[in-house]
Amino acid sequence: MSAILIEVFFVGNEKDLQLLNNNSFINEVSEAIAKSAASPLGLQAQ
Repeated sequence: MSAILIEVFFVGNEKDLQLLNNNSFINEVSEAIAKSAASPLGLQAQ
């Protein structure tokens, strides 16, 4: 089974921590990861 390990960013300060508590940021990153992973596999991101 294939796997992908993605490190989005390092939490090194309060501003980074606030991003992790921001649903819009998490959704944006999640969508970008899904599209990037699906594309080379010929899958349509949902």
